[in-house]
Amino acid sequence: MTSNISAAYLIRGCDRPLKDERQMIPASKFQTQLILATAFIADDELKPTTAFLQALQDWPTIYDGEPISLPLPPSVPSEFPSAILTSHDQSLSIELARTRINVYWKRVESNKNASINISDIYSQFSDRIATIAEKNKVVIGRLAALRVSKANDPTPGRMLAKQFCREEKVLNGPLNQLEGFELHAHKVYELYQAQNVNSWIRIKTSGSPGPDYEHIFVEQDINTLAEEVNIKNFDRANIRQFFNETSSQLDSILKAYFPGDTEE
Repeated sequence: MTSNISAAYLIRGCDRPLKDERQMIPASKFQTQLILATAFIADDELKPTTAFLQALQDWPTIYDGEPISLPLPPSVPSEFPSAILTSHDQSLSIELARTRINVYWKRVESNKNASINISDIYSQFSDRIATIAEKNKVVIGRLAALRVSKANDPTPGRMLAKQFCREEKVLNGPLNQLEGFELHAHKVYELYQAQNVNSWIRIKTSGSPGPDYEHIFVEQDINTLAEEVNIKNFDRANIRQFFNETSSQLDSILKAYFPGDTEE
């Protein structure tokens, strides 16, 4: 099920976009800045030090940066990472906690202009999560996919208001001469057979307040339901399916809110 643009119009005065789509910001203006795959451990806790050593052995040429392993007391929250692997250029990382695995890609100076394939990245991340879970004999009870994208615009707040709000609110109403703007929407739906998810999107201006706002950030998060973490068991095939479905869904949602082609 694809999110549609009507989900954005959840605030008073934002229930109808302007008619002139030539003024709209297309998805093609956005560049992906961050991709995150997260797995939540059910029941048994992961031993981060053991998983850390296993990951170093399995992917030494990928995570070839300075590794970090911190002994933490039991009082530290179980989702806090105590072992971190990174690539030399800092674009890739794995964070290991007792109840959570985070696998990242981020845009850094060395890849600042690179085109990426989100589906390929999530495919790689799903296999790494599955390998960690299998070799450490833990159950994955919940999954999440997050993507952060950025576009530049000289007047991002006004542009977003024009795109998402009623014309009279923007031209002569309370949203006239807007500088900053933020919109947050949440949906729950069936992503694929028998798998319900939360789908969040947050669209906001960024930069210095006032005339120095210059960026639009879109944060998208699709995750399985928290209340099902102890009744689900995502094996390798299920993990692959989730991230395969979410990678295409993230693109579809971005296109729905910002009609046009995505960078990837």
